[in-house]
Amino acid sequence: MIRIPIFTQLEQFKPIPKMSSLSEIKLKRKVLIVDDDILIRYAIRLFLEKEKCFEISESNNEEAIHLLQNQSFDFLLVDIEEEKSKGVKLINTIRSKRHSVPIFVISSLDKPKIKKIIPFGLTHVIERPFSMSSLIKVLKEKISSN
Repeated sequence: MIRIPIFTQLEQFKPIPKMSSLSEIKLKRKVLIVDDDILIRYAIRLFLEKEKCFEISESNNEEAIHLLQNQSFDFLLVDIEEEKSKGVKLINTIRSKRHSVPIFVISSLDKPKIKKIIPFGLTHVIERPFSMSSLIKVLKEKISSN
């Protein structure tokens, strides 16, 4: 009979790491930031990454439809700057394809005007100018309530 040592020294025994309870586990939310301005996307991305509870993708309006066809997201953050903007077309396209993903709109247009041009399907409107801390607060409140 051949004996093969499993451990040669006692130091090789390592304690099993303590498992977290389910309430302590923070699930990362997948967010798609949609804005044609790469600097705005980058700034929002930096602030959301600091929170460590978001997994972030970013795109312009044209790329967003392709990403939505190939990936799932917990919510979208879409920029709308004018009534006939690409963001409005994007949201209407998303809803026409029956995507039920929550959509947060960032805009300098007032809420009644936005609700007029996009009558359905918005989770929340974030009016410009806004602080990043208020953006994060709104996202966390709305996401945790779903």
